[in-house]
Amino acid sequence: MRTMFILLFVAVFSMISAQEHFEWMLDFEEQNLYKIQDLSKNYLQKMRSSEPGKKTKSTGTKIPGYKQFQRWAWFMEDRVYPSGDLFNTIAKSWYEYHAYLQSGNVRTNAFGGSWTAIGPSSYKLGMSGYNGGLGRVNCIAFDHKDKSIVYIGTPSAGLWKRDSRGSWSCLTDELPTTGISGIALANEGNTMFVLTGDGDGGNTNSIGVLKSADRGNSWVDTGLMWGVKQKVRGYKLAQHPQNDQLLIAVTSAGLFRSNDAGENWQQVAKGNFRDLEFQPGASQMAYAATTNKIYRSQDKGATWSEVNSSFPGGTNRIALAVSPADKNVVYALFAGSRGYLGLYRSTDSGATFRKRSSTPNLLGYSEVGNDTSSQSWYDLALAVSPQNADIVHSGGVNTWRSDDGGKTWKITSYWVESNTNYGYTHADIHALEYNGTTLYCGSDGGIYESTDRGENWQSISDGLQIMQIYKIADTPQDPYLIYAGAQDNGSNRITGSEGTHVFGADGGTCAIDHRNSQNVYIATQNGGMYKSTNNGDSFRSVKPSSAGSGAWVTPYVMHPQNSQTLFAGYTDVWRTTNAAGSWKNISQGQVGSGTARAIAICKENANYIYVAKTTKIYRSSNAGSSWSNITKDLPTGSAQITSIAVSDTDPKHLWITFSGYSAAHKIYQSKDAGNTWKNMSSGLPNLPVHTAASEPGEENGVYVGTDVGIYYRNNTLQNWIPFSNGLPKIIVKDLRIHAQARKLRAGTFGRGLWESNLYIDAPVTRSEEKQTMTRYQGSIEKLK
Repeated sequence: MRTMFILLFVAVFSMISAQEHFEWMLDFEEQNLYKIQDLSKNYLQKMRSSEPGKKTKSTGTKIPGYKQFQRWAWFMEDRVYPSGDLFNTIAKSWYEYHAYLQSGNVRTNAFGGSWTAIGPSSYKLGMSGYNGGLGRVNCIAFDHKDKSIVYIGTPSAGLWKRDSRGSWSCLTDELPTTGISGIALANEGNTMFVLTGDGDGGNTNSIGVLKSADRGNSWVDTGLMWGVKQKVRGYKLAQHPQNDQLLIAVTSAGLFRSNDAGENWQQVAKGNFRDLEFQPGASQMAYAATTNKIYRSQDKGATWSEVNSSFPGGTNRIALAVSPADKNVVYALFAGSRGYLGLYRSTDSGATFRKRSSTPNLLGYSEVGNDTSSQSWYDLALAVSPQNADIVHSGGVNTWRSDDGGKTWKITSYWVESNTNYGYTHADIHALEYNGTTLYCGSDGGIYESTDRGENWQSISDGLQIMQIYKIADTPQDPYLIYAGAQDNGSNRITGSEGTHVFGADGGTCAIDHRNSQNVYIATQNGGMYKSTNNGDSFRSVKPSSAGSGAWVTPYVMHPQNSQTLFAGYTDVWRTTNAAGSWKNISQGQVGSGTARAIAICKENANYIYVAKTTKIYRSSNAGSSWSNITKDLPTGSAQITSIAVSDTDPKHLWITFSGYSAAHKIYQSKDAGNTWKNMSSGLPNLPVHTAASEPGEENGVYVGTDVGIYYRNNTLQNWIPFSNGLPKIIVKDLRIHAQARKLRAGTFGRGLWESNLYIDAPVTRSEEKQTMTRYQGSIEKLK
């Protein structure tokens, strides 16, 4: 029955383009992840056979937008298992975390951790890097009274402020796992509003609009809040230029308007809206765009009517822009699956529009605009000079400028950083905003500014710690040499707080030779594996040639005594004994189907190898010659396996972590190599658990990283304790213990790299956990 449904589903949508396809997949309207993935596989095969796309040195065949979809699917998989039905996972995490704080499981006299940020908060380009950055920026706003103060919203690291001295600080570290897609600042006083969520990427859902009366020191909810069952994506928060009380939220569920500073909201338009602009000045006019239509309001957004004009078909996103240089001018950039469909301009306040141009392709990778690429559902921006309404800027993968009202275009930044013919802004532009005569660009790599209309760009990201890290690696040779694989920003060598971007694409698992730190292994999405023998200056591919594709973040691990030996998990387990010179399939189908999610071995006895798929775990006790399924009694019908941690000294002692929101299934322990399992979940919050690290010593301590922080337990503790003092309330994707430095390192999804003393070296204290959460005074019941 399921197969028949999928075939019918594919047939219905077989004619849609790639871009429309991915946009539809992220449209959160009563969707099921598994049905979406089945459709994706079918469609991708058609695209690769009919339109090979561009070749890149990291990803091979490139279907525009598909990588961004895979990121989203990877993020959602663990959270929606086993039904696959999509819901507002961030509202769920907010609710469950606050419920945990209010429960009897929190011991107010025993909280651990002494966390400090260790980067990267700046970076330089390595010899093999090509698209460096620190992390994604969704939106940009400026203080009305002091224009030197800049605010940015990020997809999972919240709201940041750059003060007049150029220093960055995060204003939302106490708000769990918060993305920001819209910022509005009052002209008078200290009031500000943020629209939560990650509109373009879709990873962090919106829980609504939050309000601060003290410029971000504390937050309350407004009358517009969404709960677990409301799968809303927020794109923009617009404030009337001369009325601080009037706000409009632009969302996938329509336009929502408040005329009393957020206390009450009214839905004034239905549909998937992506952009909105108020006419400059004390005007009644406003303009809004869905994925393929333009609307106009003549009563400050209270009512809306569609603009009837000769617009192009095949549109999947529209960006709008206005300028105080001529308040009657409105620009609309139309984007589709095959690139730029046209820039249209109105000179009569949106009543009518005329096409200005439809070439070159402003949205692709080509520096001359002669391709047909587009990923406009994910990145699209438009800005007009406030001094001259004929100067227009567009952003897709690159930035372009027109000096004649959109008739002709010139490229002004290019996505490959080493290309010296143009300025550099990291690929995938989400925001272009003028502040006086300075133009700002927010992209997947950070924030950039130009004082000469885009001719030259300078990064002002230094000080931002917003990298979305998947995996980290360290070495006993140097306690402060760390490698990190990150979303959007590739693989990075981190020393101190500075990163070196050593390789592009999306980074993954990494490893440093523990006998010679010049030898480094990194990964790209879906199983790409590379090796450097010169400290990351250059790389060559060392992926097993017959292994096939891996998981989005493919696991591998180095032998603790012999650094020439590594184990890599694809569908099968592969081993090299000559530092990736050659590989051997050592599982030969004995570990089931599907791609591996985790691999672990014991430091003292590497004959024991454990490999996990999403719902199965296998063990070899003879270095991979034979394998046994040890999944029995594990709750894989309710939760998916995310990681494995093995004791340093006892190969039969291990822990398995689980993602999702099954309250009773977070972590299981075995002391007999998986023959039997004990549930150790009681006392943990009902949050996805992504990673675990085993602490050396007789107390058998273990740390786990979750959607909101880190928790610890050992033989002397009766329950889990929060181990997050000083750590932002952020998703923790990877944990590593550096035995020589006696440090615990955390790779976070949005706030970069952090470290703390181990539990035994960091005496427990009364935490400020409950006190700091009073910075949010909203009603958690609204999120339930």
